[in-house]
Amino acid sequence: MDTSDYTQELLDSMTEEERLHSIEMIRQLYDDFTREQLTQIKIKNYNQFSENLILDLTYPKGHKKTGEPLNKVCIIGQSATGKTTILNFIKDFIGDKLNNEIEISKKVTDKQAKPKLINFPAFGVENIKQLDKDEILEYEEQGYNEIIDFSKTDPKEHWYSILQDLKKYQEKAIDFNLEISENFKNLRNIKDTKTEIDKINKKIEVWENKNPNLLADLDFFLKPILRKFYLRIKTNPSSVEDLKFIPVENYKYKTDGEISSKEIPTEFLSTGTKQILARSIPLYSIKPENSIILIDEPENSFYPDVQKQYVDFIIESYPNNQFFFATHSPTIASSFEPWEIVELKFNENGKVEQRLYYEGERHVDNYFIHPKYMRWDDVLIELFNSKFEGDEERNNALQELSILERDLEIDDFNEEEKKKM
Repeated sequence: MDTSDYTQELLDSMTEEERLHSIEMIRQLYDDFTREQLTQIKIKNYNQFSENLILDLTYPKGHKKTGEPLNKVCIIGQSATGKTTILNFIKDFIGDKLNNEIEISKKVTDKQAKPKLINFPAFGVENIKQLDKDEILEYEEQGYNEIIDFSKTDPKEHWYSILQDLKKYQEKAIDFNLEISENFKNLRNIKDTKTEIDKINKKIEVWENKNPNLLADLDFFLKPILRKFYLRIKTNPSSVEDLKFIPVENYKYKTDGEISSKEIPTEFLSTGTKQILARSIPLYSIKPENSIILIDEPENSFYPDVQKQYVDFIIESYPNNQFFFATHSPTIASSFEPWEIVELKFNENGKVEQRLYYEGERHVDNYFIHPKYMRWDDVLIELFNSKFEGDEERNNALQELSILERDLEIDDFNEEEKKKM
């Protein structure tokens, strides 16, 4: 019997309720293995937002990807305009809990999402202090299609899965090193030692390729950002049994060119370093593909130059995902094209609307603000509406100086009087 005939016969034998249930299960199964990219958010009537506010999340006309979902979005705006709320809308949409007043459009492809969504809330100092605890939190893999929400789970849980793999690696490494040691012992019974040594070295190379050191791999992954703090992952701990969290060491170059290093206990790492580990380790463990990734306040505890570098590092490390950042940082905003920025602001009626960076048609040529080409202080003024140029005392002093310069120009003072003034 043809497969389609069998399927039709099976459907015909079901009650209407059974057919609807089967179709719904097939739909859910399909959804579980498809990539969703957001293209629009429409807020009909919700709290502080203007009625029927539409946020376009696609590339504008004139772009080579016109109409396609944006790969990354930066949400900025005044306090209380709803930046985090937008992220929560997205999380609720993927979790089928979205408020009826919100509509979100998406593009669906047949690519597998692993997982569908990852949510990183704003990590404060108290959250980061959780990394200092000695306990190892077990993490049970729940499949490829779950929502991983770090407002409800601890990032340190993902260290557990890495630790288990490290233990397996170390067991294999011990056995292999014993085997290699025996190979070298047997060289004294062999005349052509050079050939045998070459064989042993080849054997070591093959084994290392098949059994990569996870800590070395993790160090390579974090190298672009950790090296800025003169830090690296310790790749050769004496035992993984005692590891409570990622071993980090400080290093420096000695005068003879050698490198000296010293491991830093987790509780003595800077808050910024802990921020990096709290967000990077889960991403390294999960290795997201075709996911939606929400990151609230990625700038926390970072110096301005590191803020931009860290966001660029995350995006470049996992390019096949759709990122949404909510930030107060002009440095981070300068990493984005104008069509990738959603700026929220209050209008004269106290309602939140989007400030548009283009005039007329939404076309790349009609954008008049380009953050990537602006100084950070210009971004602060233009995008974050920070018009002030200092405190009142500074402004008063500048005004007095201006009056003094004017008086010196228009009045006939001798040199001694000018110096006194």
